[in-house]
Amino acid sequence: MTNQLQPGQELQANQRLNANIGRAFLIMQGDGRASGTNGSGAVKAIMRNDGCLVVCKANGQ
Repeated sequence: MTNQLQPGQELQANQRLNANIGRAFLIMQGDGRASGTNGSGAVKAIMRNDGCLVVCKANGQ
C-alpha cells in the first residue's frame, strides 16, 4: 500500500498506513475503535470518492 489512501481504497482491521516522513500513521484498530465508534462492529475504513473517510461494518453499513 502507498502512503496515501486513495478514493475507493480501504484499511482493514489492524492495517496501518505510514506517512512519508515516518512520524505519523493511520491505523484501523482491530476492535473498530475510532471517534465514537467503539462497539459499533466497524471492521474497515474506506476513503470515499468525495474525500470522506468512513468507518464501516463488514456488511458496508
